[in-house]
Amino acid sequence: MATRKFVEVGGGEGPAKELRKTYASAEAARKAATAELEDGNAAVDRIEVTMAGAPWLRAEDPFVLPPLEPEYAGDWVIQQIVHTMMKDGFRSRASLERPRQAGA
Repeated sequence: MATRKFVEVGGGEGPAKELRKTYASAEAARKAATAELEDGNAAVDRIEVTMAGAPWLRAEDPFVLPPLEPEYAGDWVIQQIVHTMMKDGFRSRASLERPRQAGA
C-alpha cells in the first residue's frame, strides 16, 4: 500500500501554494515545487472582495476586476472563496492574488 508524503520548499517565506498533482516520488514532487516557486508566478498583491453570490467561482479560478479603482483593475487569481447564505441574500467573499508579471 502506498503512503502519501508531503514536501515543502522555499523555507516558509512569502506566499504558499499547494500543488494538486500527486507525484511518483518525493524527489519528483520537490523538483516540481521548486520549479513552481522559481517560475515567477508568485503573487505580490492581495485583496479581498465581497460580492453578490457567485456559486460558480472556485479557488484557483481567474478573476478580472473592472477599472472602478485603477490600481486594482486587471487579472487576479482566487486563492480562497467563501459562499454565505444570509437573511438579506447570498454573498461570496473572495481572497485574490495578482500574479507577478514576467520580468517584475
